[in-house]
Amino acid sequence: MNCTNNATVTQPYNVVNMNLDGCLVIPSNLLGLFSAISKIYQIEEQVDYQDQSERNRAFIMQCRNKQRELMDFVSSLVRSLSQGKVKQDKSGKYSRLDANDKLAGACVYFLNQEQTLKEFLNSTIIPPDTNVIEGQIRPLTILRKNIYQKNADWGMHDLCAIYTVMQTLKRNDIDAEKFLIRYSNALYYHCLEKGYEIELRGCKDINKQIRHWDFEALSKDFDFKKFLPFN
Repeated sequence: MNCTNNATVTQPYNVVNMNLDGCLVIPSNLLGLFSAISKIYQIEEQVDYQDQSERNRAFIMQCRNKQRELMDFVSSLVRSLSQGKVKQDKSGKYSRLDANDKLAGACVYFLNQEQTLKEFLNSTIIPPDTNVIEGQIRPLTILRKNIYQKNADWGMHDLCAIYTVMQTLKRNDIDAEKFLIRYSNALYYHCLEKGYEIELRGCKDINKQIRHWDFEALSKDFDFKKFLPFN
């Protein structure tokens, strides 16, 4: 017997079983949950948060009303999936009966955060997730993981300088790559010319291949002002 398309769904922890034919058997309420969340985001694609005109706000709330019905459906499905898997204490907090039950853990998270997860339904500026914020954090996280060797005061100053330059360029609509190539080349040739000038004045052999120049000292009189965005 051929398996249905359900066999391609990634196994969500221990809630998916195999039947005698080797096909995945997924509870219908779990599939309904996936479908409802997918429809919420299909509606979300129509939302433009930048346009907060009265007309667009009214349109966003129309979308929210449709999403509210889907979120209520999600709530009912989660409660159905959590039956016999979670418990509620006197304060109203949920916890799972089996610490190893991954599905129960997901249900507990939703049930405890339900009101917060539905907050976007009452707003024209709050999205249903934090993807936009996390997308801004991710580049910094990747950078942080690649610079563990800078865990010192000098590393902090370096990063502050990098972030300051990048944000200044961004706020002034300047292409960072082109600017840094132009600036770096100018600074490099300034140091190069100054280094050779010092050697010539000292009657040193300029054909020597290996040099020990202090580029930080050579760059002291570099005119950085001409590279500032407002010049």
